[in-house]
Amino acid sequence: MSTTALNDLQSYVESLVKKYEVPAVSLAIWHNNQLHRAADGILNSETGVAATPDAIFQIGSITKVFTTSLIMQLVDEGRVELDRPVKHYLRDFQVADADASNSITVRQLLNHTSGLMGDFFPDESDADSNLIARYVDRCSLLPQIHQPGHYYSYCNSAFAIAGRLVEVVSGISWFSAVEERIFKPLNMNHAVSRPSEVLRYRTAIGHELKSGQPATWQPATACYLPLGLASAGSTLTMSATDLIRIAEMFLNEERSETNDIWLSTDAINNMLQTQIQLPPFSKVYNRYAGLGWAKLSLKSCGTEIIFHNGGTLGQIATLQIIPEQNLAFAALINGNKSGLLEAITEELLAEFADVHIKESEPTTNDDSTELANDTYTGQYRSFDGTYNISLENNKLVAKLTYDFDPTLPENLRLTPIGDNIFATYRENGERLSNIVFLENERIKANLRKEFLFSNCRLSYRVI
Repeated sequence: MSTTALNDLQSYVESLVKKYEVPAVSLAIWHNNQLHRAADGILNSETGVAATPDAIFQIGSITKVFTTSLIMQLVDEGRVELDRPVKHYLRDFQVADADASNSITVRQLLNHTSGLMGDFFPDESDADSNLIARYVDRCSLLPQIHQPGHYYSYCNSAFAIAGRLVEVVSGISWFSAVEERIFKPLNMNHAVSRPSEVLRYRTAIGHELKSGQPATWQPATACYLPLGLASAGSTLTMSATDLIRIAEMFLNEERSETNDIWLSTDAINNMLQTQIQLPPFSKVYNRYAGLGWAKLSLKSCGTEIIFHNGGTLGQIATLQIIPEQNLAFAALINGNKSGLLEAITEELLAEFADVHIKESEPTTNDDSTELANDTYTGQYRSFDGTYNISLENNKLVAKLTYDFDPTLPENLRLTPIGDNIFATYRENGERLSNIVFLENERIKANLRKEFLFSNCRLSYRVI
């Protein structure tokens, strides 16, 4: 890094905007009990409004930390038990699988082990469908990827259900619960749960690249993902400074601004405690799920990173906490430029915590997986996309087609780096996240090898 964040955060943020040619970046860092913040760029390419540290951006799936915190407050109050079935609290709760409807627990919603198909983004063109309750009613159509508790599979729909549980048990809307139970006690003054309130603030709008013009941004075609997914990540909007406030609370287990206990120590520890280890996606770190949070543990030194990323229509975000370094940082960006969020994360972890998470490139010695003609090939499906995996010259290639995400279809090259583990590359050589193929225990009896396919975010079922 030619400009270091430690020495000059403003210049560092300006260099990110210039290097990656994105509309705006807002960054906040909590280091040794001091807050540092900076922002640069424009919030809207049509108006040219400048980004400032107080400007608010959508935080996407980092919302899941907030929804989990609301659930844990109800646990602290004795009103919710994590290992009770969801149906105990939501009597009308139903998904396509009757057994799953009766057995999915609150904990399984929060640690992504419910097995529900997660990327369900229904059309909300009619006025009555923008409620979390309406969304949960429509989850009656959702199939299972796997049996509850059997695997980890990232699940947006589970957090819509969790949001509805908050509403039913607390007696107020999820939006009001976030405001009254989190924003106000933590003195988060630049944070919004309801889309109607963003006009009060200097607000970033999402951007997408114009077709055929790789350096030209335009406002995204829509401002929000379906509002029924609010408790999963479609509406929360805030400054990087307010997002860091949540990290401070988990770092220091602080009381709120009103001197009330925001979450009990047991609740905080429960959220940060390992719930399930994910498949071995990386040679650098092990990855785990907590409640609401994700976790990395460096194989070289054992350092833990607590984090969550977020993405909406044309906006991306990350919140990272390194407890042993008393360090946290939040980055908010209103243009989804490939590689930028990863670069910020890698650079700040290296500079502030001497933690290095960048993957090394595969070598010939890594090629330990022998490819049978039909071992991995086939079509893998989720609600949001399809992977068609085939062999070309004894090399695996995957064509990824999105149904909901506006990203164009792309072809990926898969390079084996371990048993059932592959590094993925775009046609231009850019490396993406690793993927792993998981044997599906439910259908082993069919005597042919079938797999679930997972890429750290979603699982895809072979069809």
